[in-house]
Amino acid sequence: MSAKVQVSLEDIEKVKSLNIPEAVTVNIVTDYLVTVKHNSHIRLIMAVIFVVMMLYNIFFAGNSYSISTANTIMITLFSIEGVLATLMIYQFVLFMKAVKKIRDVIKRYSAQRGLEYKPAKKAYANLLKKEYGGIGL
Repeated sequence: MSAKVQVSLEDIEKVKSLNIPEAVTVNIVTDYLVTVKHNSHIRLIMAVIFVVMMLYNIFFAGNSYSISTANTIMITLFSIEGVLATLMIYQFVLFMKAVKKIRDVIKRYSAQRGLEYKPAKKAYANLLKKEYGGIGL
């Protein structure tokens, strides 16, 4: 599904050069695992939305119903889809908050050590992605 992530020795050295304390590193890993969880929830909700739409197309589309029955079907469908879309947006907001928290920590420590932010973030993202999966930072 996704390409394998290659972690180079250069990435490991960049992460080591940040000298992030162990407690902060544990928080980063915990936050990253939260992003992985939210990402899987977002994908699950998208799959459920797709399944609901397919079920609607299989069972209801193309059939003729009275106006009141058709309106009831449409209101029910829009309600289900609206709730799912709201849940997906909520999961996305939680996902982005966790990613921003990780990026801010990496930005702060890279600035303290006089390193460029983007290569440091990329190195850390590669290590997290290789070790825990997910989509990275």
